[in-house]
Amino acid sequence: MIYKNFSEFKRKNKSIKKIATINGVFDLFHKGHVDAINQCLSINKDLIILVNSDKSTTRIKGLGRPKEKLNKRLNNINHRFNSCHIIPFFELTPVKVLQKINPITHFYSDDWGEDLVEKIYLK
Repeated sequence: MIYKNFSEFKRKNKSIKKIATINGVFDLFHKGHVDAINQCLSINKDLIILVNSDKSTTRIKGLGRPKEKLNKRLNNINHRFNSCHIIPFFELTPVKVLQKINPITHFYSDDWGEDLVEKIYLK
C-alpha cells in the first residue's frame, strides 16, 4: 500500500510495532530490486519501502534521473509488493524519516560502502 507519509502509515497501522525499512530510488524497477525486497521480507514481513522523490533522485543521480517519475516508481513497487508499506520521502536522505520510524532493522546495499547516507542514523 502506498502512503503519503509516515504519519498516514502510523494512523492506519497502529498495531505494527516491529518495522523494518529499506530505501532507494527504485528507478526502472528490475530483478535486483525485486530480489532485495524479497530478501528483506524473508526477515521481516512488516517492511516499509522508502522511495526517493524525483528532486532528491536528481540531486543524487544527476540530470536525466529519475527515468520514471515518483508515482510510476511507487506504483511499480506496489504492483509487485502490494503487501508492503511504500512511503515517498522528499529530503535528500532518509535520515529524518528513519528517525521517526525507528525501525528494528534497516536494510541497505553494500554498494554504498563508506558513502552510505544512513550511517548517521545507524550509529
